Amino acid sequence: MEKCSKNTKNNFFLFLKFIPLFFSLFLVLFYPNFSKKIWDFLDQTNIDIFKNKTLFLHVNKEILFLIGLGYLILFFFFWLFKKRKQIVTKNNWVREISVFLLGLSVPLWFYTRVVSMLIFSTMGALIFYGIYKKQRYKLSKSLIFLLLYVVLQFAGILWNFDAVKTYFPNYSSYITGQFMLLAPIIALVFFRFTTKEKNIFISIVFQFFFLYLILHLTAYLFIVNYYDKNLLSCFVFDKKYVDFWQVFQFSKYKHPSLISHFMLIVGAMAYISYQKAGNLIRKNELIIYWILLLFFIFIVQARVAQIGYFVVLGFILFFKISEKISQRQQLIIIGLGVVTFIIGIYGAINFTPIFNDPIRMEIYKAGVESIKENNILYGAGACSELEIFEPSDILRGKKHFHNDFLQAMVKYGILGLSLLLLWVITTFISSLKKRDLHLFFFLLPTLLIMMIDSALNHYITLIMNSLFLFVFLEKEEEKEEKTV
Repeated sequence: MEKCSKNTKNNFFLFLKFIPLFFSLFLVLFYPNFSKKIWDFLDQTNIDIFKNKTLFLHVNKEILFLIGLGYLILFFFFWLFKKRKQIVTKNNWVREISVFLLGLSVPLWFYTRVVSMLIFSTMGALIFYGIYKKQRYKLSKSLIFLLLYVVLQFAGILWNFDAVKTYFPNYSSYITGQFMLLAPIIALVFFRFTTKEKNIFISIVFQFFFLYLILHLTAYLFIVNYYDKNLLSCFVFDKKYVDFWQVFQFSKYKHPSLISHFMLIVGAMAYISYQKAGNLIRKNELIIYWILLLFFIFIVQARVAQIGYFVVLGFILFFKISEKISQRQQLIIIGLGVVTFIIGIYGAINFTPIFNDPIRMEIYKAGVESIKENNILYGAGACSELEIFEPSDILRGKKHFHNDFLQAMVKYGILGLSLLLLWVITTFISSLKKRDLHLFFFLLPTLLIMMIDSALNHYITLIMNSLFLFVFLEKEEEKEEKTV
């Protein structure tokens, strides 16, 4: 009886979360003309609520923004309050508060870059905590390869010093951003999270993303109705099906592919955490999240996430059934999966405009030409991408090669590419050997984004990747306070 009552309360709370989406769906289906007037008012009327002192100058629909922000704050912090005893058990307040702050930093990432101060100051505090507790951890092979790759990027200044002097004043993040990769490696020498703490971290992030998806799908319903499109019009491979950028009214950061990328990672990790911490992540929320995420990645036409969605779901299904079938059957499934993936990519390239990106092809072409012209062993050096893009009217202003492996080869030659590949390969092997699926499902979508965009050469993305590397790249195997 008590369990039934608890489920009823949880379902009612879940229903309340969906009120914005239900409201917009009701208006669009039964009062489409009225919903157009609402969106038109929000779209055209810019009431300066803050009297020219708004903290979010990019926002046109300030009313809509404030309503959405209020919704996120209300339900997110109410969930935190409900789960406070599971998140903070007072067994070790330093570790528990650190997990909470790092989990909270992900929602803040959507609104302010100052969040990097929170993340790296927390890392610094945990380094001192580890030193105080006399904790020491050996660097794994994968960490050593990543460390060598970071060191090589700093060393690359030496063979392209003139370019660094030219571009560093305006593009300092091209070099200093690599400190964000160095920070989690140093931190992991002194401190590592337990599986339980990782589950708490991902549960906090999952709840925010769940609310974020609901809010953006609400905006989508108003938008497709405004443009006289049907509700499923997003399921095309065409970035011009509607002005989908209008859905991004509730945060400062608006990169469709990278936002979808982290949502995909969190969705996969949430599934792993649900199996071990079902009291923080509920099954019905997890199912709904993946349905909403499918809509979202097509609404914002995030190409890499459209591929990654089905790849990640395929691996989740494979791991679920792998223990129940023979090794031969596993190999057959893997083979069929690879063939399906190749056919799918071939079809997407040849029969849809999804990969029709002339500018990106120009970027790749410029990268290949640079490899031919520079030292193949150690590459063109730091800031060389800026030198390559500068002469071209089309490419001037581009920040990276939209492929981390190409970027490694161009800037640091075979040496850089080898270190990057060794890090990826050894990390995959380690995650499978240890059955650390949190790490696996961080690296799998990250590998896709590395091939089509960037995970290691984009300042804003590095903030989040550094955080996820710190939390998930290694783990404390035994007791929290054990010294290794």
